[in-house]
Amino acid sequence: MKIFYLIIPVCLLIGCSSTHQHTKPPLTVEQATALSKELANKKAFELYHGDPHYPLFRYAMAQAQFVSGHWIWIGDVMTPHGSYDKATVELAPDGSTNRVDLIHKELGWLP
Repeated sequence: MKIFYLIIPVCLLIGCSSTHQHTKPPLTVEQATALSKELANKKAFELYHGDPHYPLFRYAMAQAQFVSGHWIWIGDVMTPHGSYDKATVELAPDGSTNRVDLIHKELGWLP
């Protein structure tokens, strides 16, 4: 009889525990694109020590693409100083994990 009184609280505790993960809803194309541009600009800001002239990915026209279960955004810009910058941003479907790569090339055609 005493075991019966122990089993009931244990069963209630097990039944009340939540084992499913709370996930964020997936991003829309617009949200993934905006987040990608924001992350690319943040990375550029860090690399160029806050110089506001480098690069302005918010003006890049590319849209994020959902490929193989994650978002990919590739944006490129020409800066007023004659350099070319390309950012590649990868996001999880909900935007929670990301990778940002930035390539900078000096073209040298402006004085």
